[in-house]
Amino acid sequence: MLSSTVTASYSNTPIDTILDEIVTTYATSMGYTYSKASYPCTTLATLDWSNKPFWECVIDLCNLAGYDAYVSNTKAIIFHPVESVLNTNDAAVFGDTLNELPEGLGADEKDAITRVIVYGEDDEGYLF
Repeated sequence: MLSSTVTASYSNTPIDTILDEIVTTYATSMGYTYSKASYPCTTLATLDWSNKPFWECVIDLCNLAGYDAYVSNTKAIIFHPVESVLNTNDAAVFGDTLNELPEGLGADEKDAITRVIVYGEDDEGYLF
């Protein structure tokens, strides 16, 4: 999911519908789920993404809606209004409750893969 890029356009579409569609299209095949029934968000948005990283799209939706999002340990994407969920039981403390970072995350990732997407055309007008 972290390496997926989203190319999609929406016009006056409820934000929870947009999130549902991008999760279905780009994240379900990797085992991620989302249920818009938990915290519906009917705020309308007009967006045009071209090869934008999946999680950045989720952040865009959070900013537009005034919501937060996180991924549970069961790979459910939880999308809820800011400050509507109070966590008094769990904490992520590296070396205590968080023993390792998920693949692709970390300050000292020496084997990180940088992906570059290039758009253009050659001398004969062929797009690549």
